[in-house]
Amino acid sequence: MSLQSPWLAELVRTRPLMRLTKYLETDVVVIGGGIAGSSTAAFTLLETPFRVVLIEAGKVGHGATGRNAGQMLTEFERPIAELIADFGYETVKTGLTKVEGAWELVAQLQARLDLQTPIVHAPGYAGFASLEPCTEELENLFWRR
Repeated sequence: MSLQSPWLAELVRTRPLMRLTKYLETDVVVIGGGIAGSSTAAFTLLETPFRVVLIEAGKVGHGATGRNAGQMLTEFERPIAELIADFGYETVKTGLTKVEGAWELVAQLQARLDLQTPIVHAPGYAGFASLEPCTEELENLFWRR
């Protein structure tokens, strides 16, 4: 039985690298080809007339991005109530709406680029060893609603 990740096993590791060997004229330079850099470059190309160059030290979509199993979570490291206390209800509400809307952006990108990789919305589950994190999660769910 193999213990290798099925996602890592599926990675195409023979993508060609194009080294920058001369000066290049462009409108936008995106540094880093992980999730954020790749999507920034893609949407800039799709939504603007700008010429875009993506600069990545290694391979685009590898590193931490290539090892994350393709999961997209809409969670925060801080409790939502704490964010509301620091930034206000309306700001946090707007932020949550934008974060939840990222699924639509991914679907748009998939359709516009004719990407064949399936997107699966799967339920997430959490287990708690004590009452405190359970209570915090219930409070987060309350504020999300």
